[in-house]
Amino acid sequence: MTRPLKSLPLTLLGSSALLLCVLSGWVKPAQAEGSRNLFPNGAPGSRASLEWVANTRYGPTAPVDNSLLRRTLLQVYANAGEYILMGSTAVGVNSGNVVIFNPGTVTGRVGNETIPGTPNYQCSAQRTATGNTNQGRITSRTQELAGPDTITNPLTATRGNQIASGYVPCFYQAPTSGIYYVAFYGPSGGNSTAGGGPTAEIDMINANNFNATQATSTSAWDVTVRSSLTSTTDINGRLFADYLALFTNNNGRPVESDIYMVTKDGYRYFTDLNGLDANGWVMYGNDVGFYDSDGQTPLYHDVVGDSAQLTNLQGGTNFALPTHIIFFSNPMSNAGATEAIAARGIPLVPTAPMVSNASFTGTFSGNTSTQNTGGTFQFSSNVPGSYEIVLSRDGVNFDPTHPSNRRLTGLITTAGIQTIAWDGRDNSSGFFPVGSNYPVRITVRNGEYHFPLIDAENSIRGGPSFTLLNAVNPLGNTTGFYDDRGYRTIGGTIVGTVGTVLCGGSPPNPPNSNMMSGFNMTSTQRAFGTPTGGNTNVSCTGSFGDTKGLDVWTYIPSTAASTSVNIIPNTPDPTIAKSHTGSFTQGGTGTYTITVTNSGGVATSGTVTVADTLPTGLTPTAATGTGWSCAIAGQTVTCTRSDALAALVSYPAITLTVSVAANAPTSVTNTATVSGGNDGNTGNNSSSDPTTITAASATPRILLVKRITAVNGVNITTTVDDPGSTNDNAANWPTPVDATSGISTYLRGATNGGTIKPGDVLEYTIYFLSNGGSPATNINLCDLVPGNSTFIPNSFSSSPESGINLAIGATSTNLTNVPDSDGGQFFNVGATPSVSCSAANTNGSRGGECGQKPRNVTQRHCPRHPE
Repeated sequence: MTRPLKSLPLTLLGSSALLLCVLSGWVKPAQAEGSRNLFPNGAPGSRASLEWVANTRYGPTAPVDNSLLRRTLLQVYANAGEYILMGSTAVGVNSGNVVIFNPGTVTGRVGNETIPGTPNYQCSAQRTATGNTNQGRITSRTQELAGPDTITNPLTATRGNQIASGYVPCFYQAPTSGIYYVAFYGPSGGNSTAGGGPTAEIDMINANNFNATQATSTSAWDVTVRSSLTSTTDINGRLFADYLALFTNNNGRPVESDIYMVTKDGYRYFTDLNGLDANGWVMYGNDVGFYDSDGQTPLYHDVVGDSAQLTNLQGGTNFALPTHIIFFSNPMSNAGATEAIAARGIPLVPTAPMVSNASFTGTFSGNTSTQNTGGTFQFSSNVPGSYEIVLSRDGVNFDPTHPSNRRLTGLITTAGIQTIAWDGRDNSSGFFPVGSNYPVRITVRNGEYHFPLIDAENSIRGGPSFTLLNAVNPLGNTTGFYDDRGYRTIGGTIVGTVGTVLCGGSPPNPPNSNMMSGFNMTSTQRAFGTPTGGNTNVSCTGSFGDTKGLDVWTYIPSTAASTSVNIIPNTPDPTIAKSHTGSFTQGGTGTYTITVTNSGGVATSGTVTVADTLPTGLTPTAATGTGWSCAIAGQTVTCTRSDALAALVSYPAITLTVSVAANAPTSVTNTATVSGGNDGNTGNNSSSDPTTITAASATPRILLVKRITAVNGVNITTTVDDPGSTNDNAANWPTPVDATSGISTYLRGATNGGTIKPGDVLEYTIYFLSNGGSPATNINLCDLVPGNSTFIPNSFSSSPESGINLAIGATSTNLTNVPDSDGGQFFNVGATPSVSCSAANTNGSRGGECGQKPRNVTQRHCPRHPE
């Protein structure tokens, strides 16, 4: 029968009925399970013989012994009363044998099992009892493909001739339901370390496939489960293994076998070796691949050994044991697999992974840590499996292997809340820098399937490939990952050159898959090695896979959960923020808010100084803030204080008022800086605030400022700021500016005359400024005399009487109190003003009026008048 194309199973994922039909047609007429599944009729490539070599291991035995004995211990599920039928090309040749151990008699970890000294069943003993020298012997390729014949007389192992060209099997009736262990010993027996001499022939034409040349290997072998010795119905899907030890005896002998891997959480994968040329190797699957130097963290890289057996691994890395099981026939289409899977405690239907409640607990507070101290991630997983946490440096690149990011991985042994420690470092072992809101993505995975390739020199077509059969992977059902670059272990040892492909001839190109989206495993992207040779058994001198453990993997990811991390210095870190609201207007005023925060993890000490030199077009007029001591010198504002500022706390804000020049540019950038406080991080000590300045409105605008300028004839020379008005902060009042108040000294006077008693005389001055976008004309200024006050009509002149003085620029004019040409007038109580005033005096007197100045007044000192 012609063997279908390798791609055939990959095209049938949409229909399980079609998959069942095609795969069932593929294996006919061969029945049962064994080497015929690995090398079916018409199979291309080469044969790998099954091995049982005593006391020979792959992998290191220290500091933790996760080594794998170079032997194949098969497992088969049988119900009580069913028959396990067996045969091989080694049975009947010297010490060649098949033995069975009952359920529960084999103990110890996978790869180093403790096997009873006396099997529960031996094919050799049964052959002696029946006297049938053909029993248990497979003597041709035809017999291998045909499988076991029926037995009509168990005492003599008489064949029933119901299976054409079938072999006469050894047989064992299962005393109880459970998993039985089956071992095939080559002609050298079960305690031999002698190497074998397989021919690697699929058709087994050479006699060495059947004689003592096999030594510790077995060319062809079979394990079949039937309900009775006379039944011709095979119960397929019952045979499986934790791992296989295989041997072709040379390179240039590619193996094209297909197997089926069932993960410990119930996912089922079709695996195509696709021409893997490994000479001698062990084949298995697990959920880790290899361990990092801590012996518990998945490595997600290759391991580099010193010899073919990889007894010493660079960087203190280690093997991880097999956790998944290998089936020889499709578990999707062979009902016997359901019983075997259930007997191993594996769920028949996998659970899709989900992650929730992601958070980070910092070493300072909340999600904030001081630099170099790390922290703890928490999340909940609904399934056991593995996790991946990726902390991104820039928030855009989440490549888990990028040197500036950090990847944390590990196993989830029990569903529920997980707590993962982080040491504060990135992938290159440097500490993550100070920063805010570093984004984190957390995913959990199940169905994770690694296929470690131990000392596999060549794979020029890129095998193996995986195809998920019983679920949908959001990444794609043939998507996988690999990373053949050098790396730094958790212990700090560098293996190879970080980021560069590992040593060895003809390495994969590219040296790694995309670590986020993977690659198509059915492609040749991960091809490595040469068509022949490359096996030097010395690190880096042979083909790329020689003396290495290569990892390739796939998984089913959850939707990512997100959290964030803040990192602050472990020193004081005064930082500054400057802001304003809206835009400023030419000729107007503006206000900035400046806030100093200790973004570090330690309180400040010493003087903290804020400095702000305003750009051209802005003039500082006032700077205040609780606890701050502020001074203005020209364009520069300086504020200081010396009280300690606790970590992650802010000082009271500084309010900076500025006047905007009439010709200020349309935009300016105002930058403030902070210094001092024993600052340990000076890279974040400034804040710039771009400010838009709009043109002044074309509407006329008059600003008024009223002050008490004399009491009892004593002039008030100080300058005060009216906090209830911004008119005295306008940019166009004459300079200079008072150092204390921050306003023009031109605007002298007080807003509070102190304690006034009857008979005291107060002088009021009204300052006015045309500060709009066009000239102000026809101005009437009305000033109501307060109650309990009396206008003094001759304050500035007795003849004629003048109680009002008008100063425009350098010209000062006394205005009479009566209506005449000078434009000023005093209105007695009850009189009707000749011009419009907005209010009336109800206290018995009226104020003076500066009226009708039809000019563009820019700077004026309106009448003084005592009361």
